[in-house]
Amino acid sequence: MVVRFVRIVVSIATRSSSGPGARFLSQAQRSCIDLLKTMASNGSPESFLNLTVLSGPAFYAEKETNGKCKKGVDMLSHESSNTILEEYKSKTLSDHCKTLVLARLLSLFLMENNGLDKNDDHSVKTSYEMLIPIMNDGLASAKRLDNGREETSRSTLELLDNVWERLCLTLSRMLSPTPSGSQRIDILFASDLVNFVDSSAANAPSTFSSDLCAIYFSGASKCLEIVKMDDTPPDNIENLLDLFAACFSGICKIQPENKSMHGIAEQVFLSAIQSLESAPTEVDLNVKATLKICEVLQKVTNVETTVIAVFSQLSQLVSVEERSVRRAAGAVLAKANIKRVLDDAQNRCKVAEESARIAEKRVLELEEKLLLLK
Repeated sequence: MVVRFVRIVVSIATRSSSGPGARFLSQAQRSCIDLLKTMASNGSPESFLNLTVLSGPAFYAEKETNGKCKKGVDMLSHESSNTILEEYKSKTLSDHCKTLVLARLLSLFLMENNGLDKNDDHSVKTSYEMLIPIMNDGLASAKRLDNGREETSRSTLELLDNVWERLCLTLSRMLSPTPSGSQRIDILFASDLVNFVDSSAANAPSTFSSDLCAIYFSGASKCLEIVKMDDTPPDNIENLLDLFAACFSGICKIQPENKSMHGIAEQVFLSAIQSLESAPTEVDLNVKATLKICEVLQKVTNVETTVIAVFSQLSQLVSVEERSVRRAAGAVLAKANIKRVLDDAQNRCKVAEESARIAEKRVLELEEKLLLLK
């Protein structure tokens, strides 16, 4: 009954426009939006899903500075997008519904190819601003559902897999460099992507950790490539370095033993060491990237594996002339509990040796029994 009612409301809304390019909703459209808004505030999944259909690409459309609809964006789609964002914060909305809405919006991004077509001649450009709060809340809801996986229905498990698959595809596309101006490439909206990477890493299920780490590694590598291009603007460089740090941090949180992450840290550290050998007090891009990595390693937990992997480079960095690098590298080494790691390794070695001794003793006993049987 609810499904049929919502479909009737949507049909009325789409058929009662004031005309092409209308800057205001018709009275019938306003009534329809108010109905859907009321249902959404009461946690109706059907209302939310139909609002995502009505919003279309307008959900990812740039707005005027005052928040109003830009010329060229359908007003009904604009109002539907605003309603989604406003009612998504409702306390009556279930985790299942929040996850479902996020999955639909990610599908909308992938279908509409948003964020890729950035021709400067277009009056309406893409924006990720509205997705940020929904991404944060939606992934947190997905994590809560995943934590109760034993009691979760099959449809919910499929939804969780679905939302993370779409998220991986979305992040992969967002982190792909695209043309930006004459003969220049860039990762669009890098400052927004920092939020997306942080949120995905904080809520990632173990089943998608490898996929996400591969995406983060690719994103971090591309950020380093772009910042070293001569035509990259200074503001973009800072945003890309922040995104590089977010991708590196994401891998540290999900897979601290990841070899690719160790490799990129070693590469950055070696480049910084070479830079500081030729210009001992100059903070170039290699040094800035090194400071970003050290900042991450000071914040995340379980850094010992990473520190051991780049111990040689960190040992060199603590003796350089540049003060900020010396302090940052020293802080990382001070945080890592190397003694605990060595003690754990020694204990594992003792356990392995004892297991081997018991196994050898058992083999000898079996050989003796075999001889007696002969």
